[in-house]
Order: sequence, then C-alpha cells, then structure tokens
Amino acid sequence: MSASHGVRPAAAAPAIPATPPSAADTAASPATLVATPPPPRTAASRVDRRGERPAAGRESRWRGLVFVGALLLLALAGLVFVLAGQLGGDPEPRQAGEGRGQRAADADPAADPSRDDDAEDPAADDPVTEPAQDAPDDGPVALLEGWTTFEVADTGATIGYPGDWQVVERSATATDLQDPDSGSYLRIDYTDEPRDDPVADWQAQSDSFAASHDNYTEVSIEQEDYRDYNAALWEYTYTEGDRQLHAYNLGLVAGDYGYALNFQTREENWEASQDLFESFKDTFSPPT
Repeated sequence: MSASHGVRPAAAAPAIPATPPSAADTAASPATLVATPPPPRTAASRVDRRGERPAAGRESRWRGLVFVGALLLLALAGLVFVLAGQLGGDPEPRQAGEGRGQRAADADPAADPSRDDDAEDPAADDPVTEPAQDAPDDGPVALLEGWTTFEVADTGATIGYPGDWQVVERSATATDLQDPDSGSYLRIDYTDEPRDDPVADWQAQSDSFAASHDNYTEVSIEQEDYRDYNAALWEYTYTEGDRQLHAYNLGLVAGDYGYALNFQTREENWEASQDLFESFKDTFSPPT
C-alpha cells in the first residue's frame, strides 16, 4: 500500500457560526452604503398631484384675463370719447349760415380767462396791403398807348384819340377826329344852350336826319347810363353812295354845355369798332 493511500486526511474543523456585524461596523463600511430607492408612486398619487396644480393655474389665468379685459375696455372708452369730441360737432346749435369762425368772432373776449389783453398782437406789426382802387365811374381813365388829347374849343372839356388820326374842323363847334385809312371818325360837337331832355332832342333830330339821308334807319334812341350825366344814345344806319354806314351819337349835358360824341364807321367795321367807341367814352373829360 502506498503512503498516499495509508494516510487519512485530517478531519475538517467544525464551522464557526459568523457573528452578525454590529451597527457600528455596518455604518463604517462603505460597502453597506447603498442608497435606498424611494417607494414607487402609485397612479392615485399622480392623479392627486396633477389635480391640485391645474386648479391653481386656471384661477391665476382667469384673474389675468379679467385685468387685461378691463384695460381694453378703458382704452376703448377713451378712444370713443376722443372721437366723439372731434366728430360730434359744436356743443351748441348754430343758426343756418353761421360758421364756427363767425361765432368765435362774436364771442366776448373778456369771457376768455386765458386771453391776455396786454399781450402784443403779432398781426399788428404786419403791414396791411390795401386793394388796388378801380378807376372811378364818374371820371375819365388814362389814355391808351399811342393816343393823344384833343381840347374841345374853349369849353374846358377834353377827349383822347389815336395819335395817327387827323383833326378836321367841320364848323365853329364841330370837329372830326378821323382815321385816314378807314374813314371812320368821331365828330365832337357842343352847344352852350343844352336842352333838358336829350332823348327828346335826338328824336326830333332823327326825323330831320331821315329826310336828308338815303335809306336811313333808326335803330334805337334810349336813355344812356353814362357816369352821372344826363345822357341819351342814338344808334342809326344810312347809305352814302355805295357805302353802308353805321353810327352812334351820344348826347350828354356836363356843366353849362351840351356835348355830342358822334362815332361813325362802315357797316363791315361796326362790330370790330365797339371797343374803340368805349375808349372814346372813357377818355372824355368834362370841364372842371
């Protein structure tokens, strides 16, 4: 028998029960410091927590909406008030045709406490430009360019006429201012014994004129509104040879004299000569 088979193995030492660790050992050992997980949340706990938070949030949001809505209402009310003041018109009624500016002008300045009567009016320093005065209705106007003045004998009256026209004496009291080209003329005559009614005077002369002139036609004899004179206008036509003539004869009383402004031209020039006759009337100046 071999040696290995003859030796019995030594008996195993009996197991010694382990001594449980003390509380101090457990606290000191790092191996035992294992974090204890929190207990799991149940579905009920989750529902309770979710239910508490939304209730408080909704109440806070409603308060904010109410506050914002109040601000919007105040702003809208202010806007309506401003628009009503601008578009609503005047606070007091006004009569037809009365404007705002008119009522302001009629108001008493003393009723305005903000008005400073001692303050200097800025408009007072601005120069006031007067509108140009029109030529008086009872007097002559300035001569046209190229015109000159004719003195009616020693009566003191004058009248303007184109400078290139000829002066032709017809009698002691009558003078023609004549256009050498067309034959048109203004015959100015006067008398120191004027009649009171120029219309009646022209009617009497119309009858005698018709007896001595061919194809005479009286167009009109009417009172004439010429400045402040007692005046009448006689318009007529007649023929002389092969010429058809058209004429005005303006009779007026000025001072101690009676004057006749007798304008005559060919029929074909009549319409174009209306302004010319008006210029003669405008430049006539009575004795002073």
